[in-house]
Amino acid sequence: MAVSIGSFNLHGWNQGSSYLKELCNDCDILLVQEHWLLPQGLTKLNNFDANYIGISSSAMSHVITKGILKGRPHGGIGILVNKKLVSNFKCIVVSERFIAISVGGLLIINVYLPNCVDMDIYADIMTALMVDIRDIINKNRQLKVLTAGDFNFVFDDAHAGCLFLHDLMNDFN
Repeated sequence: MAVSIGSFNLHGWNQGSSYLKELCNDCDILLVQEHWLLPQGLTKLNNFDANYIGISSSAMSHVITKGILKGRPHGGIGILVNKKLVSNFKCIVVSERFIAISVGGLLIINVYLPNCVDMDIYADIMTALMVDIRDIINKNRQLKVLTAGDFNFVFDDAHAGCLFLHDLMNDFN
């Protein structure tokens, strides 16, 4: 089965959602990042198109529990899967930083990795994420793996994020 897959960073729902319809016409599976939606707004993405199943998470959940929203929204990821694939589709994990699904013989992991601001905090977050992703891959060893999304680092061996990704890729050949 041939499946077309796309990835799109919306840079906010209001800015990027107009282009989603066009992408849905071209992609069976669409990975989106940075929708900036609050948890109660996820239905905008999940129900975006009647021909697609939407799965999403908000990166804003912890922020709004602290009171009034200050600053600009950030993060958020989602996956739109054409309903023609529903018999081969399974949602595996939905978390704030990644969503993993399987479609046929493919494990698809859509990531929104952190920016590197404080190296100690970055290393802790990335280590935890890589442990979770390794666990998912290990539990689905029979599937081929596609990881895509917003990595938030330069693909340069000098960047810590790139080293984390290299380690993950090397571990699974």
